[in-house]
Amino acid sequence: MNKKETMELLVEDGVIIANTHVVLKSKDHSNFYFDKDMASSRSFHLFQLAEILAQQIVQKVNNGVDVVASPAYGAISLGALVAYWLERFLDKPILFVAAEKAESSAFRIRPRLAVKLSGKRVVVVEDVTTTGGSTKRAMDEVVNHGGIVVCLAVLCNRGNVDAEFFGVPWLFSVFSKEDLEIFSPQRWAASECPLCRGGTAINTEVGHGKEFLASENNLTNNKNQG
Repeated sequence: MNKKETMELLVEDGVIIANTHVVLKSKDHSNFYFDKDMASSRSFHLFQLAEILAQQIVQKVNNGVDVVASPAYGAISLGALVAYWLERFLDKPILFVAAEKAESSAFRIRPRLAVKLSGKRVVVVEDVTTTGGSTKRAMDEVVNHGGIVVCLAVLCNRGNVDAEFFGVPWLFSVFSKEDLEIFSPQRWAASECPLCRGGTAINTEVGHGKEFLASENNLTNNKNQG
């Protein structure tokens, strides 16, 4: 299955959602959404997507991989499958570790696994990157334990971030920002969102629309009470 066919399948299954009005994790608004939860819920899709990422990694990094690390929670299943494919392609054991969410937006790798990272070449696997902030924090946790991050592999890179931003030689993705241009994705600060101004309802089934609307209602109620 080529990239075009894969993209068409993901649109059909509701993983790629265009012509919508969503609130992103960054609180920006957008007309496009890549539903990573839906992607993770279809094991067949995820299996194929992980294979594509592993192939890209092997082509550039070759045998220079010892560990795959993924931030919780959405990227864990993807990362584990990428580790599986790397073991198949490289014919050697590949350790998988999860960076769990900790306090203050940081990540934490459990001590029994963290001690295995020192001096190891690590591929960080993420599901979706937009601003890249949370991904960088997960990478920092790997480095804090002596791991050497050799590349970043993501399912969907929908932001303007690149390998240089993350300080790695390579950034691989199944879908790049250029691939997604056929959907004309745009994003705006909430105060500048033309969809809000035009009265387009916010999608509350995906993204952070429910939280945004609840926050707006609280602000309105507080003003009325004042």
